[in-house]
Amino acid sequence: MADTPDPKPAGDPGPQPALSIDDIRKAVGEEVDARLANYTPPDPPAREPDSTPQATVRNPLADVIGPLVDPHFQRLAVEVADAKDSSLFYAENPDALAHKKGIEDAFEALKRQGTPMARIAVYKWYKGNHFEEFYKAQKEAEAEEAERAKAAIDVGPGATRTRQVPAKDPHDMTDDELAAALKGVAW
Repeated sequence: MADTPDPKPAGDPGPQPALSIDDIRKAVGEEVDARLANYTPPDPPAREPDSTPQATVRNPLADVIGPLVDPHFQRLAVEVADAKDSSLFYAENPDALAHKKGIEDAFEALKRQGTPMARIAVYKWYKGNHFEEFYKAQKEAEAEEAERAKAAIDVGPGATRTRQVPAKDPHDMTDDELAAALKGVAW
């Protein structure tokens, strides 16, 4: 009988019974309960005091390359911030465009000194140094607006006066006066 092969190979366990979900849940639940019954949480790691210096890993090339490239990177960072500040500042403060030269001169002087500031701060400083000029311009704008409002009151809602011409009967005008009075009027 030794020369007849075994009908089942050693690695094949044969047909298995069908598994049900309830059997799997029960087996997993028993295994989890058994492990949790014997579980003891580990002790937390001992904290070192914060005052102890931590060892830092330093790149040896940084000591050689850093002094060569850091000034260029710092200059580029200032230039990028300058470009962003310039584009945003004049878009958000259109009244500053009339004073752009003075603001930019002050900004560049600060940048050359190594203390660049935001343009809004430079603009506020500039307005403080030229207070009389800004005050006069504001008063003129208010007077002009009041004058426009007075002209619009008499004519009626939605109408504007283009020019102040003394009223004269067109039948009493000469041809030259009539042509001058109607100059610019579209028919």
